[in-house]
Amino acid sequence: RQIRPGDWRGNGWYRMMRPAGTMIPSRSPGQKRCGTDLAGWTTSRHPSRRGESSVMNICFAWGNNSCHMRGRITATNCGDYYVYYLVEQPFIYYRYCAV
Repeated sequence: RQIRPGDWRGNGWYRMMRPAGTMIPSRSPGQKRCGTDLAGWTTSRHPSRRGESSVMNICFAWGNNSCHMRGRITATNCGDYYVYYLVEQPFIYYRYCAV
């Protein structure tokens, strides 16, 4: 059994909030950012219209490889913020980043 951060509740919908940030970044934050070794970021555009959802590609940065591991998430535009359907990653060192 792996130990998970206190705010992780498994696969499900999450809203990024201050002070961490309000959305998943669309550029690699680099290795050892966002409180983890492998920081998750998206290579896709966020949905632009309120109520719109889209499947987004996610990457986890490690060393010189900004996309060491790939996955998919879903993002929904809620007007002033986004919510994300995030999925469990294989190790606790893979975490989603917020900016």
